[in-house]
Amino acid sequence: MRGGLNPHGICPDRLETERLKNPLRLSIARIARAGGALLIGVDLKKDPLMLHRATLGSLERFLGVLLEHCAGQLPTWLAPEQVRVLTIGDEEPLVDYAKDIVNELRANMVRAEGDFGTDKINGNIQRAELAKVHTMLVIGGRDMEAGNVSVRLHGKGNLGAKAKNEVIADIQAAIKERRA
Repeated sequence: MRGGLNPHGICPDRLETERLKNPLRLSIARIARAGGALLIGVDLKKDPLMLHRATLGSLERFLGVLLEHCAGQLPTWLAPEQVRVLTIGDEEPLVDYAKDIVNELRANMVRAEGDFGTDKINGNIQRAELAKVHTMLVIGGRDMEAGNVSVRLHGKGNLGAKAKNEVIADIQAAIKERRA
């Protein structure tokens, strides 16, 4: 059944894989092993039945379903690497400016990394895209002089240059408000 839950609790995810979601379970042995019983009347003991639902199941199953649902593209607030700062070139003032941005992001509890190598910027961007880093801040000489950063979002491309403080505030707000 596409697009919804069928009577057996099986629902297709984003990748059209059908998985069992939130099943109801019947537990008999757990209560009996713990010494629990229902007293009915004076001498009659009955083993109780317990219906329960595992809303998340095991943590591993939950994370697997979440990653499949998002196709590996986690929202900013949940991504292991939220921001990667990339430099166009490896001049010392440019790298220092980029390191200051990484340190400021980290001071504000943002999971940020820097890539200040001598590789071409297209290769650095491609590696960040393959790693599914949500936000990339690309910094060149003109950006540094103007106090800006060029913002790229995973899968959406270049959003243009913005003021450094404005970008950091936007990233913090997206994480705090749990926006995608």
